[in-house]
Amino acid sequence: MAIPVLVDTNIWVYALTDDTEKGNRAREVLFAMSEKEFLILAPLQVVKELGRVLLEKKKLDEDEVLTILEDFAGSVRFLTENPQDIMTAVALRKRYKHLDYFDAIIIASALNNGVGLILSEDVPSPDRISFSGKEVQVVNPLSEEFLKLISQI
Repeated sequence: MAIPVLVDTNIWVYALTDDTEKGNRAREVLFAMSEKEFLILAPLQVVKELGRVLLEKKKLDEDEVLTILEDFAGSVRFLTENPQDIMTAVALRKRYKHLDYFDAIIIASALNNGVGLILSEDVPSPDRISFSGKEVQVVNPLSEEFLKLISQI
């Protein structure tokens, strides 16, 4: 059975637009996961953030962004948002004061869909987030330790 894993926006930005070591590492991780028993997931929040980053921070033109988003849409399974995700995100922020609102939405989506692992360069402290008897761990996939771990699966 495939292991569901949610990949955060920052990893996708590196993988899709960055030719530095981080970009190469992100592509290596995503490729390794696609070859293993992982189901790569993204909530709609990730697509929204990806589009904004590509347009506003990376300054890509709209045609480039459309091409990237179309390729992206074909490579992952999407989790739809619902009002419960937003309410869970607010409750998470109440409990974990350091969480950014949009990061909390992504974590809430994982928790509400039974996903126990999020890959993100933005690892909160603590790296395990619990809510209503569910838990998700946030791991930095760009670390050497993660690449060693995934190669053993």
